[in-house]
Amino acid sequence: MLTEKDKEFLERLNQTEEKEENAAGMKGGKLLHIRNILNAIFILLAIIAMVGILISKTHTYLVWSYGVGILAVLIKMAEVVLRYPSMIRNSNDVKNRRRSH
Repeated sequence: MLTEKDKEFLERLNQTEEKEENAAGMKGGKLLHIRNILNAIFILLAIIAMVGILISKTHTYLVWSYGVGILAVLIKMAEVVLRYPSMIRNSNDVKNRRRSH
C-alpha cells in the first residue's frame, strides 16, 4: 500500500514529466513552423530554377537558374538540419522504452 507521502511524490513526478513534455511540444511546434516556411521557400526556388533552365536563351540566364537551384538545395539542407535533433530525441525515446520494459 502506498502512503499519502508516496502518492504525493508520484503525483509531483507525473506533473514534472507532463511539464517537460509540454515544453518539448512547444519547441517542436516552433521548429515545425520554421521548417514549413523553409519548405515553401525551397519549392518556390526549385520551380523558378526549373522554369529558368527551360526558358533560358543565353548562358547568363542559365547560370542564374543554376544558382537559384543551388540556393534551393541549400535551403532544403537547412530544413533537414532542423529536423535532425528531433530524430535523435525520438530514437533515444524508443531505446529508453525498450530498456524500461
